[in-house]
Amino acid sequence: MTGQPSRRLRVGLHVGQLAQPIPGGIGRVTEMLCAELPRHADVVAFASCPPYRRGRIRARVNGVAEFRGLGVLPPQWCYEVWQRRRRRIDLGVDVCHAPSLAIPPTRAPLVVTVNDVAFIRHPEMFTAHGARFHERALAIARREAAAIIVPSAFTLTELVHEGFEPARIHHVPLTASAPLGCGSRDAEQHLRSLGVREPFLLAVGTVEPRKNYETIVAVLAHVRGRIPEVSLVVAGNPGWNATPAASGLEAAGVVFVGPVRDDELDFLYRRAKIVLNASIYEGFGLTVLEAMARGCAVVASDIPAHGEVGGGGVRLVPARDVDAWADVICRLLVDRGARARLGRLARERSGRFTLARTVAGHLTAYNSVVPGDPPLPC
Repeated sequence: MTGQPSRRLRVGLHVGQLAQPIPGGIGRVTEMLCAELPRHADVVAFASCPPYRRGRIRARVNGVAEFRGLGVLPPQWCYEVWQRRRRRIDLGVDVCHAPSLAIPPTRAPLVVTVNDVAFIRHPEMFTAHGARFHERALAIARREAAAIIVPSAFTLTELVHEGFEPARIHHVPLTASAPLGCGSRDAEQHLRSLGVREPFLLAVGTVEPRKNYETIVAVLAHVRGRIPEVSLVVAGNPGWNATPAASGLEAAGVVFVGPVRDDELDFLYRRAKIVLNASIYEGFGLTVLEAMARGCAVVASDIPAHGEVGGGGVRLVPARDVDAWADVICRLLVDRGARARLGRLARERSGRFTLARTVAGHLTAYNSVVPGDPPLPC
């Protein structure tokens, strides 16, 4: 077609989350973008981190057009400097995307992903410093971002309530990581060495107050009173203002395995009798969707994001109602047919959250902020 631009869209993507040994939810989404966006645009990945961490990031952004290490400050220090907005970064890109509230002071048009506003709704579940950092970052996004990406209609509503113009917001649902099969033999052996034994319930997510592990541990005690052989496996990074001990994860029957590799997580999802998520607040529910994509029976708190993701494929229970949780879980544990039916519904529902839809939504947001006639994604 005549008149089409000859060059591809050039996207700057902040990948600081990939400096972690095992990335959390935002890091997993960032890895997906690094793998998929180069099919459609030239991606310049960048992060501020000490030189010894750059090899880890480069390994995770394989396939992008370029990786740039900006400075030598650890990420947490760099992000504080970025919030002062004193020096703008010029990456030579058409658009710059911050997939979290660590927002670079870029010269290019800025796109920011806001996953949730938990720090406003539940500040008591964050450190004082963490809440202040995120509040300042949200103000920067409101002031500077040409476009905002949100993973759910719920978060879109939350941002409108916080003063963001709806026209700037792009609702781009996430997608689950692709099932790997059944996990490697090495993964199984490693998890067995950590004490994982069947039958078990599974909870996945950062160990922090809003994940509400205290309720899950209390529920486990009720369940084990009826079905003593059942244990609870918890996989996740330590997070804001919480430790395994403070969250009750040292209780009888609980196996805390910490952060796990993709093949280990895949093994846990597939071998779990039921996957649990009792979060008080979420902007999406990525671990719920990952479990659904593997045909797991999922029981989750009845918060808006879980209802939006789970539809009829997830059993929803009031977040802190221990008796209700225990009743639902025990019924599913003894009724294999009910678990299987719930797993089938979950897998069917998860098919709505496609990789193509997620990538297309990001590209639409990028192109919406490029001045003039933007380069077209290939």
